[in-house]
Amino acid sequence: TDGGATFTQIVKERVEGLAVSAAAPTRAYALRAQHVWRSDDAGKTFRRVEGGRVPPLKPGRVGARRLYVSPADADRIL
Repeated sequence: TDGGATFTQIVKERVEGLAVSAAAPTRAYALRAQHVWRSDDAGKTFRRVEGGRVPPLKPGRVGARRLYVSPADADRIL
């Protein structure tokens, strides 16, 4: 609500990727522990997406992952 000037910590675990929908700005997706999590309230709460599992990183690889939301469809993760 303030253009990103402030943040509130909502999870203590590591988040590997984050994407906000252009089609529905209150919709956000986070990638954590090989699972996709969805928020419909601008990141205040998240719920795990059924079937939203991604393969693990290759051994020895670390870092963030890319997570994309279709610009035309807030329900489609790319």
